[in-house]
Amino acid sequence: MVSVRDWERNACYFILTLGVFFSFFTKTITSKRKKRILPIFSFSLTTLTILTLLKAQYNTFISWNQRNEIALESCIALKNIPSSINLNSYEILISPQIDINLVSTHCEHINIFNNPTEHFTKPIPNLTNGNIPSKTHIYYFEKILTYAQFFKIAPESLYKVMHSELQNQSGYHLNYVFSLHDSWYPISDGRNLNINGVSITIKKIFKLGLKPSSHKKFIIITRKEEKVDTSFLTELKSRNRVNLYITN
Repeated sequence: MVSVRDWERNACYFILTLGVFFSFFTKTITSKRKKRILPIFSFSLTTLTILTLLKAQYNTFISWNQRNEIALESCIALKNIPSSINLNSYEILISPQIDINLVSTHCEHINIFNNPTEHFTKPIPNLTNGNIPSKTHIYYFEKILTYAQFFKIAPESLYKVMHSELQNQSGYHLNYVFSLHDSWYPISDGRNLNINGVSITIKKIFKLGLKPSSHKKFIIITRKEEKVDTSFLTELKSRNRVNLYITN
């Protein structure tokens, strides 16, 4: 089975197959009229399909390129933190509006060995049958609550955002707390998607009454357009698409 959902495979490849089929079997047609029509029809169909594919792949490139640029700038901003700041004294906190998985990839690429997202060094496990949140789920949930505090986002609003992403079967906030297999449709074409389990777990975690990790010191990376609470944070560095802040 081939999925043609709205992801990289975003065009119907069976049309191309149909065009190839007509082109291949043109020689077996005996009617002179069909012999004249079928090559033109096959060529037109194949050309249309190629143009559709090129347009679809261009749209995909534009979409992913923006996310990649933001992730790459996040890593460059981290790498250029002034040497006077002792990074060992701070915890890196990345905005859930930035694709953390891309940040992990780019930071490794530009030799930031202390992976700032921890999603590779401390991977999020898949949910169990009982949908019981693990210590890792709770750890990342405390981090996302800390982010919400710095940006004056109420826990109730965060809850609504995560449930909205869950209905769309994808979202940055969900990927921050849950494994990709549980929360992200494209990685398994929905076969491992666990909407019910994630929904139950979100409710369970919110009922725990977790608090932000306010006793720690943070360096925070955000998208440029995000509004921060300057009573908590001081701008450290900015780039075209991201800002870097440090807790006061």
